[in-house]
Amino acid sequence: MNILIADDEILVRSSLRSMLEELDLPIRIAGEARNGEELLALLDSESPDLVFVDIRMPKLSGLDAIRLGKEKAPGAHWIILTGFTEFEYAQEAIRLGATNYLLKPADPAELASCVQHTLREVQRQAHSLNCEFEHWISLQIRELHTRLAGGSQNPFPEYSFAAMEVVADSRRAADDTQSRLQKVVGKLLDVTVPAEFRTQVRFCSSGDDPHRMSCYWAWPAIEGIARSGTRFPWRESAEHVLRGSEDDGFSVTALLTDSCGDIRTLLRQAEELHSLAPLRIFRPEDTVLTPSILRAEASIAGRLERSKAWMLLTDSCSRRDFIEYAKRLGELRKQESRDWHPDSPSCRALTRFVRTTVGARVQESMQVDEWFHALSAVGDKMLASEAGGSASQESIVQRVIRYVDLHYMEEIGIGKLAEEFGLTPNYLSSVFHKKQGVTFVKYLTSTRMLKAKQLLLTQPSLKVNQVAEAVGYFSTRHFTKLFVEHFGVYPSDFRDKAAQSS
Repeated sequence: MNILIADDEILVRSSLRSMLEELDLPIRIAGEARNGEELLALLDSESPDLVFVDIRMPKLSGLDAIRLGKEKAPGAHWIILTGFTEFEYAQEAIRLGATNYLLKPADPAELASCVQHTLREVQRQAHSLNCEFEHWISLQIRELHTRLAGGSQNPFPEYSFAAMEVVADSRRAADDTQSRLQKVVGKLLDVTVPAEFRTQVRFCSSGDDPHRMSCYWAWPAIEGIARSGTRFPWRESAEHVLRGSEDDGFSVTALLTDSCGDIRTLLRQAEELHSLAPLRIFRPEDTVLTPSILRAEASIAGRLERSKAWMLLTDSCSRRDFIEYAKRLGELRKQESRDWHPDSPSCRALTRFVRTTVGARVQESMQVDEWFHALSAVGDKMLASEAGGSASQESIVQRVIRYVDLHYMEEIGIGKLAEEFGLTPNYLSSVFHKKQGVTFVKYLTSTRMLKAKQLLLTQPSLKVNQVAEAVGYFSTRHFTKLFVEHFGVYPSDFRDKAAQSS
């Protein structure tokens, strides 16, 4: 709570300041005035919650200061400092809007009671204004998203605004992630606004997504709050909270807008930050990212698309969608293999990100094959888990079958398929055998033999070696051996018998 003291006697001002500072309350002495004119000047640079004003002062009396000051600071509470002989003036001050009066010299107990009563009232008003601010912000966002003309009146004129999107990267369950994120945001709201300014600063938070919440602040042009440029006044406090919230499998980044005086400009900037949010992957050391930082990252060719691809991978992992995870991992492996440098800044950033979000046992010094093998192992565990494991295994087996139907004539094996699906060969082989009752090699051979049989029946002009090549065998002898094992007859004899029977 901001307090101003106006009295022409320095001893009165000093005594009052000393007693106020001894109170264990969230208050700030914003300034002192020796007369009414100085008080009015202070009201231009400060936005006080409480003003102690002497009835009799030179240049401008306390009564006149109250009368004029209420226009400059309509939300301020006024307490009169008066002597026994000035009681009639005190009554006039009450009629002008003063909330209380103290007889000089002020009694410490009475002073404490007055300040505590005023603080409770100011906090009640602040809560009401915060609710109004939250409603107004929601209305502005809705108008912006629906492209409606902004017709709502700004109840916070001459305020500065800032917004922060707080994003969690986590491999924890959604409920746990959301609970942790809400606690972080609660701490942010506590520490980013010092207690003595909390009645002056409007703030609110919103968000239903377990991994992100939005915070909004508005503050008046108070000398104690104002900072040069467009820097958020309490950024350092936010950075401290965010760094302290990190642990294994959970980290938080804040995307902070520049401060501005126009709410629409602020919301458009917040939308821009939201679209650039994936770039945080490549700024692992920064807990607070500003528009200038993210725009610089976005200017690097392919950086934003690359970031989005990694976000899609971690999203599929959090949803336990193995098929999507394997697909994304295969695409990323091809992309990253083109320019992979162990221990590079990019490699270090990606390593830190996937450790946090998917729990992969990766190291910055790994070569690309070893690094992605560790990510494939995460997929293997996903499939092996009891939650949805059986359904996921069925899905991957069906994908293998479809792949074989389309590519049986090519040189394929379990290793190539495992790479295609982002799995280890041993795991894929085990799952396929378990679900189909035969090994992958036997299934592939059986498919090729059936295709060869079909070719011998439908295209009798083809030679045996041509049929062998058409189904994926470059050794006619090996093909013939397998055909005999399957059907008990040589390929040429099978075709001859089929021709005779027709």
